[in-house]
Amino acid sequence: MEYSGQYLTFEEFKAMGNTIDLVPFNLAEEEARLIVDRETFNRFRNGERPTELKHCMNKLINTIKYDGAYLDSNEDEKRKIENRILKSYLLNVIADNERVLFRGK
Repeated sequence: MEYSGQYLTFEEFKAMGNTIDLVPFNLAEEEARLIVDRETFNRFRNGERPTELKHCMNKLINTIKYDGAYLDSNEDEKRKIENRILKSYLLNVIADNERVLFRGK
């Protein structure tokens, strides 16, 4: 299976000091990307991939794979953990002249 459109590539992930293999990375990256897309209304889909996004993806991937508190959480608790990560990295990021986490008009 080929993965495209990744917000964080395997090479970038490895350069950040991570050691998981390609297949688990691809699965976790896809899950993290879905989380980011859901909460940013796909604002990164066709645009720039800033450093803040790459660091956010790194944190999300590691949380999805290894964080026991996340893995043992119910869906509401997982959303809270995900949103905390997203806010810590993406709160002030702007794409297309709008904050990526902005929910209004």
